[in-house]
Amino acid sequence: MNVLLQSGLLVHRAVSKRELGLLAAIFIGYLVLVAVLVPYAQVQGPKLPHISAIYAVGMVILHGLTALLLGFEFKSHPGRPLRLLAVAYAYSAAMACLHLLTFPGALLPDIALAGRTETVAWLYMAWQTGFVGLTVAAIARQARQPHESSPAAALRLAPAMYCAAAAVALLYAAAAYLPLPHYFLAGDRFMHLSNGITWAMAAVVAGGIAVLIWNRNTHVSLFSWLSVPLLAMLGGIVLSTLGGARYTAGWYAARASYVMGGTVVLVLLLERIARLQQTLVSSVASLARQTQYLQAEIQKREATEMMLVQAQKMEVVGQLAGGIAHDFNNFLQVVNMRIELLQHKLRGQNIDEDFSVIRRGVRRVQSLIQHLLSFSGRRSYQPKLVDLQRLLPDCVDFARATIGARIDVQLVVADGAPPILVNPSELEAAMLNLIVNARDAMPESGVVRVHASRLRLPPENPYQLPHGLYAELSVTDAGTGIPPDVLPHVFDPFFTTKQAGKGTGLGLAQVYGFANRQGGTARITSELGKGTTVQIILPAAAPGLGVHSDDTQPVTSSGRGGSVLVVDDNKAVADGSRALLEQLGYQVATAESADEALEMLVSGKFKPAIVLSDIVMPGSMDGIGLARQLRARYPRIRVLLATGFSRDDSEALQAEFHILSKPYSMRELQEGILAVQAKAVPV
Repeated sequence: MNVLLQSGLLVHRAVSKRELGLLAAIFIGYLVLVAVLVPYAQVQGPKLPHISAIYAVGMVILHGLTALLLGFEFKSHPGRPLRLLAVAYAYSAAMACLHLLTFPGALLPDIALAGRTETVAWLYMAWQTGFVGLTVAAIARQARQPHESSPAAALRLAPAMYCAAAAVALLYAAAAYLPLPHYFLAGDRFMHLSNGITWAMAAVVAGGIAVLIWNRNTHVSLFSWLSVPLLAMLGGIVLSTLGGARYTAGWYAARASYVMGGTVVLVLLLERIARLQQTLVSSVASLARQTQYLQAEIQKREATEMMLVQAQKMEVVGQLAGGIAHDFNNFLQVVNMRIELLQHKLRGQNIDEDFSVIRRGVRRVQSLIQHLLSFSGRRSYQPKLVDLQRLLPDCVDFARATIGARIDVQLVVADGAPPILVNPSELEAAMLNLIVNARDAMPESGVVRVHASRLRLPPENPYQLPHGLYAELSVTDAGTGIPPDVLPHVFDPFFTTKQAGKGTGLGLAQVYGFANRQGGTARITSELGKGTTVQIILPAAAPGLGVHSDDTQPVTSSGRGGSVLVVDDNKAVADGSRALLEQLGYQVATAESADEALEMLVSGKFKPAIVLSDIVMPGSMDGIGLARQLRARYPRIRVLLATGFSRDDSEALQAEFHILSKPYSMRELQEGILAVQAKAVPV
């Protein structure tokens, strides 16, 4: 961008031959016009004092805008010539304001708004000499080069002299108590002084024009065109001085000349802005084309690279989702445990169905949390043995409530559908994604068919999976179908055919990722106008594993007893876990942190056989750190970890620690304890 700006700077751009020709034509035409007007300079015209108001306002606007734009030029290319020129135009705009206030009849009939009758003459002289001095100083600075003899050298003292004269005149005019000479009414002495300053100023202006014409350093656009306002000022000085009084033809012509000259530099600066805008538009168009090319190249990259880029953008969303999941699962854990305790206390009062409804609601909330985690790219890695006959009906009921009444969801779970080892909430989220997609494919109404069955694959199979027993889940719709050219991309991350804001492009990618993590796969078949079927193939659980238990049935004590230390910073969760464990016949103590738990073990206050610890806890050590300490220092103590959500689940599983996912039931707690009791301690 800086290169773009500097390439168009008027102090850098050499004056073109076309500009030189135009300048020559302007010079010739103006000089002819002045020569024509000189004989008529003393002709008295009508008395129009408001012309001075128009003239002053015009100069305020023209020179004020010019000073502002020159200031921008100076910001892009700092240098003394530009600074002096900007100051000259700013000074001229300020003095034009004073001229407007002090000229008789400009704003009020026949009188000035401020100052005496003679004040306007001295201010006008200060205005003209100051502007000329600063402008010629800028020209001299631009023209000067080391070891170069030029006409500019003779003008170096002139700007300072004229600026000093302008300052003295300004102060003199401002001193209201001094008897100022009257410009038009006084005697010959003042007229000689005034004419002498005026013709000396004309000489300086002419010298400045000569420098602009013959000095090579000034042959840039800005300073070459600066010769026009100087020429207009020179002509105005000649006509106004020859006119000799206000409201003469020379007086009027001089002001018209000053206004026309004042527009030149402003027009030049505005033309530069217009060129920069055109260049910017062209650059933006070029950038847009390059951006489109880069976007096309990015889309051709591998899906894993795209996933990485998008995952980085969603990191904040993932952190928020993890925090929400952790807190919500802790809340649900408290609710779940109190339901268990109430069910045991109220056993035999024929309210088990009410507890079952509440539990299903808790599981649905848990499924929503899992869906949120899947959307953010975060998952819980705790698998459970799931019976499809039990899980899919609840999942479909929840989907029916989600997609609305216009779509009929039909479920068939074939006899012999094998149990699978998955995270139930992740499976529910995948099925809900497929059912919602099927709904979207049928804008009016229709039927979505969900089917689960047993599938045995031979060594050679179209799914490229190891031979063995699998569970096949499918979701079929009778919608519009997917075009053949789109079908290979439907599992790509962030690929969607839905309208903007109607889909994220993550649903099918999450389904495919879920199936692959379980050691299975996902396939899709579609026919335009007839519908689409998505299959999820998941490995059957190894024989001998017990199916995920029905939490709606009351749990009885295991009879094994023992002591358990519960470590959780959430007091409600710790108290609920303690009550559940006591209901199961265990002796229980609680600690709020890993440090407190280790202190209890070291001091011998409590000697547990099992430690049940939350993973995410404040302090210097979390649950995984505590588990490692216990394994190293107390190898006979079994460790059972629990979490509402933790990105360290995978680390705990790799270390072969057993994990309970919150919210867990009494039965799951009991099964977890039995599992760690039966498990050999790693050495």
